[in-house]
Parts: sequence; structure tokens; C-alpha cells
Amino acid sequence: SRWYQRRVRGSPNSTSPFPSLISHMTPEQLSQSIMSELARTRRRSGDDGAISNRQLQQTCARLLLEFESQIRSEYDKILSDKLAEQYEAFVKYTQDHLRNNKSSHSMSYVS
Repeated sequence: SRWYQRRVRGSPNSTSPFPSLISHMTPEQLSQSIMSELARTRRRSGDDGAISNRQLQQTCARLLLEFESQIRSEYDKILSDKLAEQYEAFVKYTQDHLRNNKSSHSMSYVS
């Protein structure tokens, strides 16, 4: 469990670009999510017995796809925000450079 906390969650001092996803998924929550998905699969199929490897694989694959979709969505938002910040910084730099360039060079003509 400590290895999981260091590798997946990160150390308490590290910053993750996906804080809402990483910090909320504990091994217990992942296990509970898989168990509830399996229970739903059993109810749909009417099978109260043991689950098959295929059912387990399908359940885990579905959960991973949902989690991947959440990560992609959050990543796209973060990327969009960072690109907007970068663009604003570029525009400000360009405006400052043009303003400083005009004031440092007088518009006098020497013939």
C-alpha cells in the first residue's frame, strides 16, 4: 500500500496536473468499484454463481475506459488553460516589446 501511495498518488509535496483524479482513487475504492460492476453484471445475466474470467476482463476494461475518459477530459481542459495562459503571455510580451521599441527609437529623419 505504501508503494501505491508513492507511485500512484505521489508524495504529499508533489503536485499533479490531475489532482481530482489521482487523489480520489484508492485501492479500496477501485476494488469497490469493480465489485459493484461485477454485481451489476451478475444481475443482468441472472447468474448468481462465480464470475468468469471474461466477465472480469470486460468489467475491468469498461472501468479503465471510463477512467481514461475522465483523465483525457481533465487533461484537455488543463492543456487548453495552459495554452490560453501562454498566448496571453505572448501577446503581453509582444505589446510591451513594441511599446518599448517605439519609445526608445525616435522617429526623426536624418537627411
